[in-house]
Amino acid sequence: MKGSSRKELFVISLILLMLSVQNASSVEADDTLRSGFFAVYYGQITPTIRRELSRYPIVIVAEDEVGAAASLQRDHTRVASYMNVLGLPWGDPMLQKHPEWALEGSDGKPITFWYGSSVVCNPASGWSHHLASLAKSVSESYGVGIFTDDVHPDPWFNSDVYNATVYGISWTEAVRNILVRIRESIGSEVLIYNGEFNEGYLMISDAWMYESFLASWLPSQSTPSNPKYTLQPWQTVYQTSKMVAEIAERLNKGVLALSYGPADDRDRAFISFATAKLFNFSFFYTEPSLSSLYQLDLFDLKLGNPITEEKDIENVHVRVYEKGFVVVNPSDDPFDDAISVPQGWQKMVDHYTKSTVIPENGSVKISVPPRSGRVYSLGDATVGAPSNLLLQPYLQAIVIVSIAVVATLVLRPRIKRVLRSKRELRRQNSPTL
Repeated sequence: MKGSSRKELFVISLILLMLSVQNASSVEADDTLRSGFFAVYYGQITPTIRRELSRYPIVIVAEDEVGAAASLQRDHTRVASYMNVLGLPWGDPMLQKHPEWALEGSDGKPITFWYGSSVVCNPASGWSHHLASLAKSVSESYGVGIFTDDVHPDPWFNSDVYNATVYGISWTEAVRNILVRIRESIGSEVLIYNGEFNEGYLMISDAWMYESFLASWLPSQSTPSNPKYTLQPWQTVYQTSKMVAEIAERLNKGVLALSYGPADDRDRAFISFATAKLFNFSFFYTEPSLSSLYQLDLFDLKLGNPITEEKDIENVHVRVYEKGFVVVNPSDDPFDDAISVPQGWQKMVDHYTKSTVIPENGSVKISVPPRSGRVYSLGDATVGAPSNLLLQPYLQAIVIVSIAVVATLVLRPRIKRVLRSKRELRRQNSPTL
């Protein structure tokens, strides 16, 4: 192989290497479903609300507001439109046109849910094709994804209602087929499902929403506008989260932890957030009507990627991130001890007390009350490093300039030879005086 050919091959290899680095950064930048925060908002999207939503990497909105939210994607926010896989409101024209879609009880009347206002549709009927068509229309019109709600692997309301023998398919498979059709209809747009966890459903989707994550409310005793709050048993949430996190990691999927509570209940918000970050779940905290956006300082935290696994240390649970750590004390006893942190960490902030803590010799002394969560971060964690999405234009410019420089240096001798040959040719062809 000639020297010039080797140089050209070197240039091509270098270009491919640079482009691969750029593409790897692009994939990492689009990894919005496995860390950080998300938002669910079903109210009207005004310009003010739109600005608030633009701070979140993932936003789930009502179907009739998706047009107003679609422009958020210019701010690198991925938008998903709400879709309920089980039912239609009583007044929906499609239900009047297709009464055969309704699932009937033993009394011959359609089964209802959500305070009797919606009909449970039969997932084995033409309803599934209608949902796929609707998802395709929304996705193509606005360039957004789909959030599917009430995706249950079994008919929880009455197991005797759905007759798999008559319909020729199990309920679980019928619902799975709905997700498959929606996935095919929206292509690469984001698909999130909410309902009981099912590994098969997660394989089709991009993420599972873990609704009522630790901080929950009681639908049977209250309403979304006037909720009665409760907390799920911490150990139950912990064990479920551990199982789900292992599956999601293996499948390269996301988990969105949605917790409910009043805006002024900091204890509730902090233990929910800290527990979610033990498993690197995305997090959101709001009220059950999903029509409010709380102004919580937690939402400004950028802890980065986890650098350790979740650890159990003297009955508290800890996970360390690039820019801080979270700790949960689910026990009835206070925790007062030191936590190991990376060497070189200096000033840190306790975000619950707003106080400063100073690590010494690779550890930091903390105090965590019983049944509570805390978040500690480095001083710049509320600002965070520029996201890869923001760095993309600069990275592209660096790649282009680097290619130009390398190509000039390597090809410069050939260019000089060509120019000399042209000058010599012109000299030879010049008339002699």
